[in-house]
Amino acid sequence: MISAKAQKVFTVQEYLDWEKSQDERFEFHDGMIVSMAGGTPPHALICENIFGNLYSLLKKTECRPRGTEQKVHIEEFGNFSGNDYYPDITIVCGKSQYNAWGCLLNPVLIGEVLSPSTHLFDRNDKFERYRTLPSLKTYLLIAQDTPRIEVFRRDLDGDWNLEPTEIIETLDGVLELRDLGVTLKMTDIYVDVFPRFNP
Repeated sequence: MISAKAQKVFTVQEYLDWEKSQDERFEFHDGMIVSMAGGTPPHALICENIFGNLYSLLKKTECRPRGTEQKVHIEEFGNFSGNDYYPDITIVCGKSQYNAWGCLLNPVLIGEVLSPSTHLFDRNDKFERYRTLPSLKTYLLIAQDTPRIEVFRRDLDGDWNLEPTEIIETLDGVLELRDLGVTLKMTDIYVDVFPRFNP
């Protein structure tokens, strides 16, 4: 689990002002400033592989992938006026919308690469808050210790399936991003992560 900075409730403005003076990135969750778990080489490779492939596939469309530095803002959740997260994968289509602090407001896809310390947070707390974004259509949970991707989609009525609508668990599988009209091979996503399986 990510670690919280003390046990104090901060405002969004206090968090943003404080983060400016830090060398590392911190997320803002229900009034708490939380440090992000240290990344592993497989985590970094998966993010790079997905970003690179999506950049090429979407180059001639109105959609663009964003890197891990792009913060996403959740306007309101429960009694809290804002949550700010750094997803591992973000895609926006059309004109990007930002708040006054440069946080993205209208992603259509968000993906998180799971780690032992964050997988429950990504699966539960973050997903619950991401689902409040009207623009979001697809949420991905991506394993780094085995080839596995869980796909959650918003249905035609605008409701979310809380169980994965699809699970890809083999390297010969394909991740189909229907709303974007593109597919990614699992071998491309996990290239160099599992060298013995490289094409």
